[in-house]
Amino acid sequence: MESIRPRHRNGRRWAKLRSLESTLSFLEEQQEGQRNPQASSVIRNLRERLKQAEAWLESRRWKPRIPLDNCQFWELIHGVGADLLLILPLDMLATEALMVEENFRRNIHEPIARATWLGGDEKSGPLCTAVRCITELSYRVEGLRPEEELKLRHARQILRSALRQVHRHSDRYFLQLDLTMMIRSLSGTVLVLMFVLTLVTELPAQFAGLILRSSVELPWKGSTMSTLSLVLLGVGGAITANMLSERPVLVMRGPFWRQFVYYLFVKPSIGAVAAFLFYLLAISQLFFSIETVPSPLSALDPLQGAGQLQPALRIVLGNNEALVCTYALLLLAVGFSAERFLSPIMDRVMSKLFVMADKTEPSPGTPVPAPPPPRTPAPAAPPPAPVFPGEPVRGT
Repeated sequence: MESIRPRHRNGRRWAKLRSLESTLSFLEEQQEGQRNPQASSVIRNLRERLKQAEAWLESRRWKPRIPLDNCQFWELIHGVGADLLLILPLDMLATEALMVEENFRRNIHEPIARATWLGGDEKSGPLCTAVRCITELSYRVEGLRPEEELKLRHARQILRSALRQVHRHSDRYFLQLDLTMMIRSLSGTVLVLMFVLTLVTELPAQFAGLILRSSVELPWKGSTMSTLSLVLLGVGGAITANMLSERPVLVMRGPFWRQFVYYLFVKPSIGAVAAFLFYLLAISQLFFSIETVPSPLSALDPLQGAGQLQPALRIVLGNNEALVCTYALLLLAVGFSAERFLSPIMDRVMSKLFVMADKTEPSPGTPVPAPPPPRTPAPAAPPPAPVFPGEPVRGT
């Protein structure tokens, strides 16, 4: 048992935990001679949260690790890292302030957040002012005056809130990365299982029997397996399109199993429905028909086709094997195209709901409404003439 613990305590999470513990130990040594009760209470609170994070790691030791299950741990760790800014010495706080501003400028791209924290010119916002205040006070040799202590306390709070926003932003992107990798991997697994299912249950033969039985054979009149083979072709095309999609996976609060239902079942069902409708449209011959070359006897029959409306597009193939392969390729293409063209409509609706429901920062990949352009007067309109007091206003 003892030989397992060192291997278990390696990794990025344990390294981050030990780094914060060493920083707290250093601050405790610094606070021993100063007798600051507020700093001591903050250090005790941070110690308790680090113990909770360590207990979380220990409790997950013999359980399967899910990447999406790291939210509680990183919420505790990031909270400790942000609250450390409230008790750091001034010389250490100056370097941390520069890192917070650098990370904020690099990671936060939302126009409203940047204008709020950095200002319209990105130099006069609260974050920039707090960083300049801390940098200037760090060069002071003598003690701080009471008004400077108040400014320093306010600057610490601003840095803490800005760092928490940066952490919230990075956590959401890491959660999006975890979801994307898991959904792509599960989509590929489902696609392989479908391929194995078609080989085990002889679905290609069932599909060929459905296509070659009659030109007007309806799916529900055939066997269940033949209808299943028809639907699975559309599902396979939709899953392939979902795997090759460049759209990011939307991140939402609450149970993450809803993401898997949406991306692994709802979206492939679009391809299944599209393939089924395409087959009904093909056998109805309303717009097009896919058929083989008629036999010589039927071609010489003058009564064949009399009084029948021919479709606008006829695809005539040489043999039955070509007919089966053509139907299979078209059904795959229909499922692929349906997911590509119809899924963006669903994603746009979901994105609008995400933007309206999220209180802080929208999910990565959701459209951010652009700020309204500044209103400038028309070039032809002259500026209004100034009115001086005591002078009557002249009408036009």
